[in-house]
Amino acid sequence: MAARVLLEDLDLHCQTNNNKHHTSEISVKQLIVRRGQPFNITLKMAKPFNPDSDQLIMKAETGKYPSEKQGTMSLFGVPDKVECSFSAKAVWKIELQKNSVPEPTILALTITPPADTPIGEYKLSVRLRAEEKELAKLSVLFNPWCSGRFVVTLCVQHVLHQSTNKN
Repeated sequence: MAARVLLEDLDLHCQTNNNKHHTSEISVKQLIVRRGQPFNITLKMAKPFNPDSDQLIMKAETGKYPSEKQGTMSLFGVPDKVECSFSAKAVWKIELQKNSVPEPTILALTITPPADTPIGEYKLSVRLRAEEKELAKLSVLFNPWCSGRFVVTLCVQHVLHQSTNKN
């Protein structure tokens, strides 16, 4: 029995994404993104994708023991019907760009890691119709431009408050 093929091609748009994420000085051959900021990928599927009947499930995971509770693993999909753990933290988002490509085998996707996702090296994989494939490894970095930096802002405010009250 021949192995089924899920994907024919993948474009991570490394140069474009890395330019938008201010990481192109690090690399334009490897995808390096910043948390809280969207990036685009394009999948060329072996068979047509129908969002009304198909469920494309993506998984982003990092670390030795990835977990939804720790925010080191996220399940997300198109359409957005993926059941996440109640205690899941740092759930990534995905959007299908319906009008960007007229072919039903080509999926233009926008993926956004949340502002509080742990930084690190991630493995990105896809599952469709009981077939799963690792897509890529990517790096997620801290984002100094992200508006979701509430914790960092509080820490900076605390340090400034402490330093002005020392005397």
